[in-house]
Amino acid sequence: MRFAAAGIAVLVLALTGCAGSSADIPGFSSGSDTTTTTSSAPVTSAPTSATPSPTASATDAAPDSTTCGDAQLVVSVKNSTVTIDGDCPDLLVRGDGITLTAETVGNLEIEGVGNIVNAASIGPVSISGQGNSVTGDPIDTVTISGDGNDVISDSTVTGGSITGNDNEISAPGGIGAVTDNGAGNVYGN
Repeated sequence: MRFAAAGIAVLVLALTGCAGSSADIPGFSSGSDTTTTTSSAPVTSAPTSATPSPTASATDAAPDSTTCGDAQLVVSVKNSTVTIDGDCPDLLVRGDGITLTAETVGNLEIEGVGNIVNAASIGPVSISGQGNSVTGDPIDTVTISGDGNDVISDSTVTGGSITGNDNEISAPGGIGAVTDNGAGNVYGN
């Protein structure tokens, strides 16, 4: 009976030690794609992501039309055409050859080559890539990092910055201050 009580006490102490964080457990490394234990064989786990996935996306097969809701919408189907119904507070176009039409876009971020975005009005625009085109009326600030991108407003653009070459920002109603760190960029009416 004494041995049973001693065994239970050891078990309780061992389990109490497991209540700490994963960094307290020998042989475990948090934030890694591989978790090793004290045995001779590694145990492989699924890769972890540093950022949470958005709740809305159009990635597997591009729908003809979709809505944003309150979450960021990520559109990443290569060479697709997508229409967004309603307002979109946060839109990320990540891919190549995407043609997208929307009513109102709050924040627009484009990463890729040869994407086309048309919207009635657009908040801040950030473009990383080549040969992208954005049309809206009006457009808030524009940040371009890449070459050969076009941003066109039928009225105004409040300002922006360009890092890259041969980009164009045009707005007949005027453009606020633009910081130009490239060559062959054109901005104005």
